[in-house]
Amino acid sequence: LHPTVTRTVEGKGFVVENLHYQSRPGLYVTANLYRPQAIKTGERLPAILYVCGHSGMGRNGNKAAFQSHGIWFARHGYVCLVVDTLQLGEIPGVHHGTARHRMSH
Repeated sequence: LHPTVTRTVEGKGFVVENLHYQSRPGLYVTANLYRPQAIKTGERLPAILYVCGHSGMGRNGNKAAFQSHGIWFARHGYVCLVVDTLQLGEIPGVHHGTARHRMSH
């Protein structure tokens, strides 16, 4: 997967790690990992994979509409990975490219 953290931001009671990983070789997925600020060594936390929908905030702000959800989960003891929506996230793409434009890449 080759996960890479590109930035870490601390808030009151939570931490956000901006990251990307490869779901397939060369196919990058951008995401934000929300976690509690204080985690004891060896502590196991419940995890949520949050696949957010489309928002009206534009390509570079799509996940911003869902930040409050990730923050709430982190403040309540969860680890929450908010994955970018295809086309509307940090990496642009053609949403219906596979079917409509025969762009399987």
